[in-house]
Amino acid sequence: PINNRLLYRAISNIISNALQYNTAGTTVFVSLIEDESKVYINIIDNGIGIPEDMKQSIFDAFVRVDDSRENNGGSGL
Repeated sequence: PINNRLLYRAISNIISNALQYNTAGTTVFVSLIEDESKVYINIIDNGIGIPEDMKQSIFDAFVRVDDSRENNGGSGL
């Protein structure tokens, strides 16, 4: 069974990060694709990305990419 509250929280966090770490005017695309017994959630942006050396640990608890990469100049909408 799926915990809807945790799924919502995970998707919200990913979308929030996509907006926070982008420049103003950047588009974040979200799509859902249903395939028989599965649903695929795609969240796509063209932001600054995740550095190669962080990709292996980005989903570990309490791991953060360097704050100096954060863009605070716009709303991202």
